Amino acid sequence: MRRQTVSLVRPIRSLRHFLGLRPRQQDAALRAFDVLTDARSTGTSVSRSARVHGTTVRTVRRYVGPALRGAPNGRLVPRGTDRLVRPMRVIADRGVVEVGVRGDGKAGLNARHVNAVKHFLATGESGPMTEFRGKRVGGHRLQTDLDALEDLGRRGELDWLDLYLVGD
Repeated sequence: MRRQTVSLVRPIRSLRHFLGLRPRQQDAALRAFDVLTDARSTGTSVSRSARVHGTTVRTVRRYVGPALRGAPNGRLVPRGTDRLVRPMRVIADRGVVEVGVRGDGKAGLNARHVNAVKHFLATGESGPMTEFRGKRVGGHRLQTDLDALEDLGRRGELDWLDLYLVGD
């Protein structure tokens, strides 16, 4: 009996590609990125992480397949790094922009920047912001001007909680 094959690799190629997906597909892709991040950071298996995030290994492979590899014991494990495009919000020098961020390194930089901005707005402590001077994510320079960040916060432009885009 011939095994049915499914195209398992459909990584997001750009922000436009992501926004062109149906809402359920966008949600599935974001869950797959959550599984990848969880499996990398905690060392849990991809299958366990998929269950925790309410998805399947098949769906994870469909959206983040190039970031996974088979281990010698047959398990699916995340590669050390990847170049997948993630749809994210970036606090840039021109305000909050939605972009496709390529690679886990730039995505991590963006996440650290967002956390530093949240910390600054909550505590007034500006020390962590120095790491991001002159850094770019998705073609945009990260905002490090403290007055501009406070202004964005006052205008409500930083009230969003999710780093990743949510299908609207």
